[in-house]
Amino acid sequence: MELKTTHKTMRTYKRSTERADTPRNVMERACRAVIFEEKSVNATSKQYDNAYKILHRYIAKIKEKLDHNPNLKRAELTLDSVGYIKDRQVYTNLE
Repeated sequence: MELKTTHKTMRTYKRSTERADTPRNVMERACRAVIFEEKSVNATSKQYDNAYKILHRYIAKIKEKLDHNPNLKRAELTLDSVGYIKDRQVYTNLE
């Protein structure tokens, strides 16, 4: 007696959405425009083609970093990661 499986294994993964595809340097530029150039979050999110809530979240992260280290220069304020973290990633990208 043979058992037949009805599901097929996936050969290659194809993303179904374009979410979380914004490069880190673009998101950092948008955050700096809001924080240092005092532009509005909504206008900047439209300019950089991002959702305003996502931009707001990253602005909060950079401001928190600035509060902990007020001596940081503008170029030193960077984001640790943007988008999704890889599934089951044990080591960071730097390790």
